[in-house]
Amino acid sequence: GHGHGHGHGHGDGHGDGHGHGHGHGHGHDDGHGHAADCTDPSHSHGHGHDHGHDHCDDSCDHDHSDKVDSRHNKEVGSFSLVKDGLEVDPLKFNRWVRLLATLDRETNGMLYRCKAVLAQAGSTRKLIFHAVADVVEQQELGEWREGETRGCKIVFIGKNLKREWFEEGFMKTTRPIRLQFPDPQTKGPSALGRLFRDAGDAFYQMLLYCWTQDASRLGRCSKQMAHAVFSDAALPQLQRATEAALGGTVRKGLQLQGGRLWMHALVSMPVVNAYAKAVKEAGAEFHVKELVFASGPEVTAAAVTWLELNDLADETAQYHVMEFTWREETMDKFFAVPGSSTSSGLVTGASYSYVNDLGDHEEDRFKFRLLLKPAPSDTDPPIEQHRISIQLVGGK
Repeated sequence: GHGHGHGHGHGDGHGDGHGHGHGHGHGHDDGHGHAADCTDPSHSHGHGHDHGHDHCDDSCDHDHSDKVDSRHNKEVGSFSLVKDGLEVDPLKFNRWVRLLATLDRETNGMLYRCKAVLAQAGSTRKLIFHAVADVVEQQELGEWREGETRGCKIVFIGKNLKREWFEEGFMKTTRPIRLQFPDPQTKGPSALGRLFRDAGDAFYQMLLYCWTQDASRLGRCSKQMAHAVFSDAALPQLQRATEAALGGTVRKGLQLQGGRLWMHALVSMPVVNAYAKAVKEAGAEFHVKELVFASGPEVTAAAVTWLELNDLADETAQYHVMEFTWREETMDKFFAVPGSSTSSGLVTGASYSYVNDLGDHEEDRFKFRLLLKPAPSDTDPPIEQHRISIQLVGGK
């Protein structure tokens, strides 16, 4: 058997203790906050660090590491990157973020904080990124205004930071912003084309009732439909349509066992396409009828996990998607007692084949339970966080 032993867990945070075990053994609780309405990455939000350049403006991209607050020693510094005309690829950026969370401090330094305002492919909204040690937070906040220069601004603050490693890794996640052409006014548009042209809100509400694969097919029918479905403006329009249709409630994403997807109001079409391609490439066996995603970041995290697993795979790798559940009262007790740990019930049922010591093929059952434990924090002040991991039970 192939012992990758990765397990990705996500819960929708609504108290039902429900999640999915697939892929990558990663999990933590943010447990920290900052000024969510601030979109300037140079604001330290209490870090107490000052660049000390009165003349710096948004176009600055030189190294600030030689100007540090007197409360820090000479090894602590910062630097920033300002790259107009570039946007991040959501999946490449999130794969790089995972590298930040597992940073080799001896080689690349200790990252205290990272903050960014980023243009992102597939969306007209700003992506706000904030990391403290290995705890990261992302959210979309506001649209890029007409005439505003789109691009990426990111600040790194830490000790003995190897600038080349951070800059090279980040730049690999970016690409030039693709020119968005105006809605093409084709002659004699179809009924859907007229609906999109004359009543865009109604068009996007109609699109909510399509499976994502069907919405993608619609986008390939004409230039006008391609603009409606695949342009950067499509996702914000769909999200507004969802809020209007459901009274502010966010509709959850869905993947059915047979491959049907409903994700186009949570993430951009490029992310959906990458997710579907990665799942198909893995050839995973699903032991659940459906996977439910509470938010766009959950879909992105799952897509990144599938991409990483495919990178690790060899000819013996087998993938199984199974489900686990924690009772709500168990979670209440866990969080009520600081320092406590808990485990899920035993997940079993999936069978896999392996080659025994004699070279013969045999079948075995895949069994595991998930452990949830407090994770140490080396930040000052400490951040409450937890780690989820897999415990294999038996198996070959």
